[in-house]
Amino acid sequence: MITNHSSVTLIVGTRKGIVLCKREDNGIWELPGGKREKNESISKAAKRELFEETGLTGKNFKFIGEWIIQKRIIAVFLCTKVSGELTPSWETPEVVFIHDYRQDNRVNRYTKDLLDTAFLSKKGFIHRTI
Repeated sequence: MITNHSSVTLIVGTRKGIVLCKREDNGIWELPGGKREKNESISKAAKRELFEETGLTGKNFKFIGEWIIQKRIIAVFLCTKVSGELTPSWETPEVVFIHDYRQDNRVNRYTKDLLDTAFLSKKGFIHRTI
């Protein structure tokens, strides 16, 4: 495992579906996540970003892999248990549960690739995107 993670992303998968957020700055739909703050552990960053972007409090966080984009190393967590209600924020004016990410037009290629890699991997993964 690479330990120099600059960011986190979360795959929140529950019976309600997978959580997707629409970014305020560019209108792109993606998984919740963001940059790690100074001296913050990746697990604390994951919990903080989930709450800030969705209003949900997560339980059962599991580190499942690394997504590397150019020089950015993103820690990927799976969260299968949440409490609270989906609540938009200033960063994410829309948050939804989706059921079929392969067919949902809001899901971009990058997010589909990440979800495919995560769901097909049995032992964790390191994925590099150029």
